[in-house]
Amino acid sequence: MFSFVKGSGRSQKAQIKIGNVVVPSSVITRLLGKIKGQPEKTQERLFIAGLTGTYEALLDEIDRAGITPLQAIEALTAIKSVGIRGTGVRKFKREAEAVAKVLCRKYAGKQPVEMVDAFLKTVSDPSFKGEVVSILSELEKKNSRNAQGKIRVRPAREDMKVRAVKARAAKAKKK
Repeated sequence: MFSFVKGSGRSQKAQIKIGNVVVPSSVITRLLGKIKGQPEKTQERLFIAGLTGTYEALLDEIDRAGITPLQAIEALTAIKSVGIRGTGVRKFKREAEAVAKVLCRKYAGKQPVEMVDAFLKTVSDPSFKGEVVSILSELEKKNSRNAQGKIRVRPAREDMKVRAVKARAAKAKKK
């Protein structure tokens, strides 16, 4: 019936597909958020109203499949809990890649499973957390934070600030 098509980035967004009709998953997420906790009649009305106009083809496809709007809401909620980002299912890809790169250098010569076990043993030690927090506090005091709120790991260089200002000005001029 409904299927979730994972997006590959900013230009290629995640989508919900039924038949030949494709709808951005963000539209479905917002719609399900609006109707959550409402009575069934109100859910049905809001669902139809939310898709009327731009996404009427989805309503037509739901009718062709012989599904009621309430059944569609249930199916979309089930898909949302499995595939769509921001639903409590945390994505660890970036963090996992960063940790994996550190483990490759730190625990060279060990098998991947042994690397992770050794790392988890180190991390589970209570003194490790205290050490990391103290290092972060020290870095923040010494190097402060940048404009994005990230703690700098190196001191800020004045020449780099000037170059960044020039680059932003050039980029703004280009638009």
